[in-house]
This record gives sequence, C-alpha cells and structure tokens, in this order.
Amino acid sequence: MTGHFIAGISLLFALLGFIYGSYDSRWVPYPRYNKLSWGFGTGLLSLTLIITSFFVMLVFCLKVHAKTAKAWLVGHENREDADDEVQDDDDRNVEDEIRKLALTSNSRDYSQPGGYLHARAADFVIPTDSEIVEDLGDIDDGDNDLYSYSVLPMVVSLLRRRPRGSRRFKTTRKKQGQSLTFFGCKKVLDPNPTATPAILLHLELSPICEWSQTLNYRNGYRIPDPYPSVGIGGYPLKVNQPTESDLDEIVNYHPLLTNSRNKVVPLPEFIPDYVAFDKKVLRFYGYFKESVTESAEEHYRVRNVIFYYHLEDDSMHIYEPMEFNSGLPQGRIVNRQRIPKNGLGDYYTWKDLNLGMNITIYGRVYRIANCDTFTRNFFESEGIELNESESIPKDPYRENRAMCEKVQSTIAKSTFDTRRQHCELDRQVLRFFAVWDDTKELFGDLRKFSVLYYLSDDTMEVREHHIRNDGRDPCSVLIRRHRFFKNRDNIPATFPIVCLEISSNEIKECYSPKDLRIGESIVIYGRPFLLYDCDSFTKAWYYQNFGLTDFKPISVGQKDPAIREPEQPYCNESEFLGHNLHSISDSHCTRTKFNLGKQADHSTKALRYGAKLASGCPNDSLRKFIISYRLVDDTIHIWEIPVRNSGFPGGTFLKPTRIVKPGSTVEKPDYYGPKDFFIGSIIDAFGTRFLITDADEYVVKFMEAHRDQFPESLIGNLSSKVVSDIIMKSTVESRSCKNGGAANLQRNPGDIDRLVGELALQFRKLALSAETRMDAFFLKYNKDRLCFVDVETLKDICKKLQLPGDEDVLNHFLDKYGTKGRMTIDEFRAFFLDKPKPECSTVTCANSKPCI
Repeated sequence: MTGHFIAGISLLFALLGFIYGSYDSRWVPYPRYNKLSWGFGTGLLSLTLIITSFFVMLVFCLKVHAKTAKAWLVGHENREDADDEVQDDDDRNVEDEIRKLALTSNSRDYSQPGGYLHARAADFVIPTDSEIVEDLGDIDDGDNDLYSYSVLPMVVSLLRRRPRGSRRFKTTRKKQGQSLTFFGCKKVLDPNPTATPAILLHLELSPICEWSQTLNYRNGYRIPDPYPSVGIGGYPLKVNQPTESDLDEIVNYHPLLTNSRNKVVPLPEFIPDYVAFDKKVLRFYGYFKESVTESAEEHYRVRNVIFYYHLEDDSMHIYEPMEFNSGLPQGRIVNRQRIPKNGLGDYYTWKDLNLGMNITIYGRVYRIANCDTFTRNFFESEGIELNESESIPKDPYRENRAMCEKVQSTIAKSTFDTRRQHCELDRQVLRFFAVWDDTKELFGDLRKFSVLYYLSDDTMEVREHHIRNDGRDPCSVLIRRHRFFKNRDNIPATFPIVCLEISSNEIKECYSPKDLRIGESIVIYGRPFLLYDCDSFTKAWYYQNFGLTDFKPISVGQKDPAIREPEQPYCNESEFLGHNLHSISDSHCTRTKFNLGKQADHSTKALRYGAKLASGCPNDSLRKFIISYRLVDDTIHIWEIPVRNSGFPGGTFLKPTRIVKPGSTVEKPDYYGPKDFFIGSIIDAFGTRFLITDADEYVVKFMEAHRDQFPESLIGNLSSKVVSDIIMKSTVESRSCKNGGAANLQRNPGDIDRLVGELALQFRKLALSAETRMDAFFLKYNKDRLCFVDVETLKDICKKLQLPGDEDVLNHFLDKYGTKGRMTIDEFRAFFLDKPKPECSTVTCANSKPCI
C-alpha cells in the first residue's frame, strides 16, 4: 500500500508540473523554454519515484512469499542430480514423473528453462511469522534445521542447471494452492488436496537473447557448421540432435553393417593430349623393296624399316636398323615430322595405320607387316581391331651371303701351315724366262718377260725385259704380284657378261710349280707366255722336289740387234764461235773435248729470239715463244710465255738440245746454228714449225762484234727490226712523258731490288721447312759437289721452276743472300728459314777440299 501511495503522489506532482509550466511563465525571462524545462524536469522526477516505489514493494512481497514456501517445502540435499538423467526426455508424461518422485525417498529435482519443477513435500506445516523472519535470514547460509527439508539445495540445483544469464530467485512459504514467486519465475503449488502433498514449481525463466556460433575455424578459414547444436541464447537445438529412436537405428540398423557405402565417382579431370600421350609411341614393323639393276646376284633388295608414331603431336619418323658391312646408307630414312597423306593438305594419323596395308611416303611405298604389344593394346582400347600380322619376306642377297658365310665357317681347318711355309720358303723365287709373241698385231713385236713364282705364298709376277731404245715405257712390271688363276676363260655360261671381276666361286684352281715347265705355254689374262728357259736356282729346286733333269732351253728365233758404233756427226758450224779448223777432217768432224776457251768466252751468253707457231690454227695464233740459242754448247731451248685464260700452261716447251734441220741424214746431220735465225725464218723443231718474229738487242750487238762470222744481210735484217722496236717503244714512252724528253729504257736500281724480292718470294713458296729437304734440294743442283750455289746453278733452278733467269737479277740475289756471288749450304738454309745470313765458315766438301 505504501508503494501505491507513493506512486500516486508522484503522478500527481508530475501532472501539476506540466500544467504549471504550460500556463504560468511570467516570472522567467524566457517563458516558453523555461516552462518546458520545468515540465520535463518534474515529469522525470515523478517517473523516478514511481519506479523506486515499485521495486520496494516487490522486494517486500518476495521476502514474505519466501518465508511461506520455506515452511512448506520438504526435500533432501541430494536432489540436485535429478535433472542429469531426464533432461532430454520431453516426450514422457510429466505427471508420471512427479508421482515416481513422490513415491521415492530420494527424489531428484528437475529444472528446465520454461518448464516445471516437481518436488515431493513432507507433511504440511504452517510456519509462524517469527519462523518466516528467522528462515529468511538463514536461507542463504544453508542453516535450515527448523524443517525436515531445505529449499537451498533445490535453489542451488536450479542455479547450476540454469542457462547462461538466468536470474537467481528466493522462496517464500505459501499454503497449498498458492504460488511461489522467484525472481522472474512463478511457482504454483499443487491444488489437489487428495494427492500426496507436493509442490509444483513452475519455473518461467526469462529468455537470453544471444547469437549462436555457427562458424568454425579450420586452417585459418571460416567454415560454416551444417548442423549447429546450440541456438540463440545458448539453448541446445533439438532439431539437429538425434533422438533415442535415431540413436537406436544408427546402432542396430546402420546401412554400413549390411551394405557397403556408395562410392561417389568423381568427374574426370581434363588432361590435354600432349600430357596424356607424352612419351607414348606406336611402333610398326614394315619393309620396302628397292630394285637393283645391272646385277646378276640380285634384282631387288628387301629393306626392313620401323615406323615410330608419336601420339603427342601425330608426328612419325621411319628408321632402318643398321647392319654390319651392308654397304648401304642406313639409319633414319625420314626425320620426325607430320607425314603428308595426299595433295589436299591432309596428314597421316594413327587411325590411318593398320597391318597388311601399303602406305606411300614421299614417293616410296612401304608395307606395314607387324607391330608391338603396346600398339595392339592401344588400338583395342580405342575400339579398332588390327589385321593379322604378316611375315617380312627374306632378302635373296642376304640369304646367299649368309649361306656363303655358313659354308666358310663349316670348312675344316687345313693342316697346311701357311706360317711355316712363309718362314721356310721366304725369299725363294722360281724364275722362268718367257716370250710373248705379239707379231700378229699391228706394230707388234716378240717381247721377252720373266715369270717369277714366289714359293712363300704361291703368288706370281710378270716383269718385262726392256731393250735399249725400244721406244717403250720404262715400266718393268707388266702384271703385279698375286695368284694367277688357271682356265680363266673356262667359266660357266650363267656368268653375266656385264661383270668384269671373276670371284673364287667361278675359278677354283690356280697355277702351281707343277704347271711350270720349260716348253710349256701358260695363259695369263689372255696373253700366252712360252717358257723357254729358267735360272740355276729353279733348276736345282725342281731337281730336289720333282727330280727333273731336262732343262734344255728353247731358241725363240730372234737375235739381239747388234750394237752399232756411234758415228760422228757432220760439223758445219766449226768455222765460227771459236772452233779450230784443225778439228775438221774432210766432210766429217770428230768432236774434241770440251772447248775450255769457248766455255770461258760464252758460258753465260745466249741469243734470244721471239717466235710464234707457223700453223693455221686460230688457237695457236696467240701463243708466243722465246727461243734461246746457247753459244757454249750450241743447244736450243724453247720457252712458251704463259698467257692467262688461254688454255695453255706455258713454260718449257723444249729442253736444251740440238735440233737437226729437216732433210738431213743420219750420216750427215745438219744442225741449226745462229745463221739460221733471222726475222721471218722458219725453225722446224721435231715437226713443230716456229716463225721468228723478233730478236733481242743483244743479238745485234753480238753479231756486230763478230762480223767476220755472220753475213751483212743477217745483221741488217735483225738491226732493222731491233731499231724499229726501239723507235716504237721510245715513241710510246715519249707520249707519256710530260716534258717531251726521251724515254729511259734501262732498269732503275729499285727495279732490281723489286725483282730480287719477287724471286726470293717464289723460292720460299717451295715450303722447304725441314733441313733434310733443304739439303736434298741443294745437292740436287750441286752436281759437282762444289759446296756452293753460283749463277749457273740458279739459272738451272729458275729453268726448272719456270722462272725468268736474268743474270743481273741473279747476281744481285747472290750478293744479298750469299757471299761474293756464291751461296753456301748454311746461307742456303738461312734463306729458306728466313733467318739472318750466317757468318762465313769453312765447309769440308765430299771431295775433301775446303770451300766457302
């Protein structure tokens, strides 16, 4: 009542404050705002007083009700564990459970949010006011000895089982049929007087508005829980929790106990072809036939090949296995690539390949015969059935070759020891003298030979006996050393004509010592040789081995030509160039010893003439020659001037020799001399006619110095030509002179040095790097063993190497690289090795004379 009174007064004051603030505002400076401020303040103060009075009255009522409930409740301290067994069993009858608890002495408490709590009570006792006040003070301390029950264990049990955030409560003693009110809960006493005295506590707990946690953390990521077990406010969700029947079905009738779990087949992952078919190759075996022409042993060849098909990129390459000593270029025939199928741009794929089919690749037809196991399984996995395998035909040449090798391998080893034969009969040769009658042929002759039989290895050799001046090549060996076959012409008719070589299959027998006799004729490569004699060793060997004693030679009916004494040629040039008239006797002359005076006067002198070929051939019109007449020995040397891109190599055309004039006889030979060389004359050199077109200036000077030996007409002929050439050259040079002076025809000092340098360069091109080769080259031209090289030796070297041998250039060359016009062997080596010229040293020659 006091609370209601205070609340009424507070409401009255609040109403008066609002009215006063609305109508009376004359005493404040801002009436409107002050009225509102006073009105709101008064209203708030009144609302505070109302709330305070409500809670004071509520506390008082709770204390009274708690005292009353304490007197009525009878229980035991062991009831706090009753809710652990039946908390989740909501489907059972609540009244049945209350009766069961009432009949038992040790009843348990049940507390559930929003549910009822049933507890068995003792005999009903109405407490007095003093007991209520006393019990209210001791209810929290647990000192309740006044009654045979205690409310505190039940309250403790409720507090333990209450959800998070529920409110605590206190009890008051009430009579039967009334309700006990805890904080936020309502306890209703059972109004049935006939039943066992009990108290029905209806707990209406206030809900807790808290969000449930449905996300779980796994590996740092939030994963939603598909079946949450806790709901809003922390209450367990019955929907997601299995019931007792579900648990029983799971334990007793789970599908895994009777059937296997259904397997979930995942979708295949996409894999590209170049990954799926990586290093997967289809292999086929095949062959192709290659025709062979112009051969009697084979007409075609069967060549085995292997096809490799790469599935990753549909490429293919063809490989031929290597065979030992096949003579064919084998290996990879077609490199790895996509093979064109036709001219439309299509390519072969693995679907186009099968056994027993022909495939054309780059114009060659291949036959696929077989494949390996992987290839056959692959086609079967793709639903393609391959044809039956075929056998590869055999190569006829290989079969014949294998048969020959097999026969050779099965032949028993001979008891004859060739090594012993070689050691015992080494250097023992039978020599027969034979003759080959070739007179039936044109320009044929009766030619003599020596047939040699080597006992160490049963080989033979034929050598020819050359006669002096027979006009044949100086090659003595007619047939080289090897085994000679007998009856070479007696070969089977099946032997092909196109073959030039006969093997041991056609000829089995060779010549042996028993086939060689004096008077016998043997045929060697179509030539019949008649054996007419033998040497003494051959006769002794045949006597020891065969017991033969008749070795009478046979006369072949030809005598050796008599050696004719050389006749002295007729001399017609003795009247000039230092010849003495006393050496001439009638029309013949006997050549005396070498004229030392002539050698001293004309050892280095030569008359040079320009010439060309006197023929009608247009190709010979451009060829130019230099004819040198050496005064020391009356020999003529013809040298052709090389012309670039003419087709003629140039160089020495005729070595120094004496040329006989046409029409002369052997008894009276007439040789060309200096009087026969003039402008326009024809020189016949062994059938080749030369026309003299020019002469050297030195020729005119020499003839003018020896006018008593040359006619004036010859000197005038040559002088006019030389003068005209000089005038022409001077005219040409005068045109090029700026000042109009005369041209200088002599060499400059720098020209000599330049020519010497070019000559040294040509000599060093011989590449004589080893000292042995240098010494051999030095001794080749140092015929007199003088231990030095002079001008004449250099001239011979220049002639051999086809180099111009001007005397002034050679003298400068010797002065530069030699000493006093000579070059010793040490200086010769230093020149070719491009080293400094050594100091002069004394060298002992082969003739035991010291030289420098």
